Amino acid sequence: MDKSIEVTLRVKTQQVIVPGQKVEEDELPLRRWQMELIMLDAKANEVEPTIISKCIYHLHPSFKKPRRRLDSLPFLIKETGWGEFNLHIECFFIDNAGKFSIEHDLTFDDNAYAIDYTVNVPCGSSPLNSELSKYFNLPRKIVNQQEQMSLRITDLPWIKTLALIDEDVMTDVVQMILSDSAVQKAVEMHPRRDQFFMFITQLPDELLMRIQEFLKSPNDRTGEQKATNLSSDVTNISALKAESVKGEPFDEEVL
Repeated sequence: MDKSIEVTLRVKTQQVIVPGQKVEEDELPLRRWQMELIMLDAKANEVEPTIISKCIYHLHPSFKKPRRRLDSLPFLIKETGWGEFNLHIECFFIDNAGKFSIEHDLTFDDNAYAIDYTVNVPCGSSPLNSELSKYFNLPRKIVNQQEQMSLRITDLPWIKTLALIDEDVMTDVVQMILSDSAVQKAVEMHPRRDQFFMFITQLPDELLMRIQEFLKSPNDRTGEQKATNLSSDVTNISALKAESVKGEPFDEEVL
């Protein structure tokens, strides 16, 4: 589902000069600073960014470990240094729903400051939507995949009968799905290296109607099967007659 909502992420920074230093006139004082990434909810309250699974702070190359990866909340780092610099903050959404980056400036003009950044958050992931719904009123159009599937299964109860059909009929249904132009287009647009999944409830309405009509007409399929069996029986009778010429007499009354 190609939908997204705007979410505000806030980077809060605090800094203080390390006490007890002897600083020359041409030197900069050493400072302790910390930086944290948080989120604002629909009412602009600060909340934990639970929509994010991990965060990577890319600090200035002069740091011994310039790449700081945090795999759990809070996404907070603490450091000591004397210089200001621009840093790159890389964030990853939960459920592998994508990522985004923030360019942030570490400055020492104020002891504490906060800068807000607007991020477009995709709404195609059920776990991500679940977290978003805790803090935001998602638009009516944005329905997570699990809810959408449940609604369609309720509207289309015959879908549950697919688990009861025999193998031959299922093969025919699968062929109908694979031959549908909309399904073929969806497969072509999907990255080849990634696994492709499509639930029955995601199929086009027109295709679902055709499948339903197909499953409603067992008599037609039974008739076709009987015709096939009859053809097979005729072939077998001919073969038996041919065998009777070489061997014992052939008695049609037995068949």
